Amino acid sequence: METINDIILNEFRVCNYAKVADIDGRPFMSATDGIDYWLISSKVDDVVNQRQLFKNVIEQTSECKCVEKNLSLLLLVNIEGQNNIDTEVVQIENDKFYFKKYVLKYNQESVNGLIEMMTQKHVQTISPLLLDDSNFEQLRSSDDTLSAISLLYSIAHKLTFIPIPSSSKPREDTKLNLDSSELQNLLDWVKNSPSTDTDIDTYLNNLIAENEEV
Repeated sequence: METINDIILNEFRVCNYAKVADIDGRPFMSATDGIDYWLISSKVDDVVNQRQLFKNVIEQTSECKCVEKNLSLLLLVNIEGQNNIDTEVVQIENDKFYFKKYVLKYNQESVNGLIEMMTQKHVQTISPLLLDDSNFEQLRSSDDTLSAISLLYSIAHKLTFIPIPSSSKPREDTKLNLDSSELQNLLDWVKNSPSTDTDIDTYLNNLIAENEEV
């Protein structure tokens, strides 16, 4: 992998999406196990010309079921040398016409850094990197929106189908302290709790009355 397109297309393939068409140089991806379609573009002007682009997609993917209602546009925007791009991103993603839109900002340095992270960890997808404590701490402590770490989590945020592995840390306090007075009171309450509807009603009425007296 060398480019942002390499990373993104790899994530689609790993998550069971396949390229089923090429719309004027833009990969059109379809989920192999459901109805979900993505058009991947590096041309920000596609938002301005989206009506014609949408028409082209529908015409060239007529065999895809319900494509017009399940179509997302992923814009890959290289922001090196660009100003005020954050405002434009918000406007693009809030635009409600034709496509559901997601904008992924990057520069080549952040791409190179993410590829290096994946190489060092010997992983073929970003998924195993997402719950790494050191990566998450870097994201929290950094204000750099063009770092490899920010790109890592931005991809996961935009491509919501990427699975996030569950992580469970073993508890150190595995033994219950049954000698504590609080826990013993709880156990006594459970043992003596009412079991029939009549007893439960009586218990609740008594409990309410006790609290009203306090």
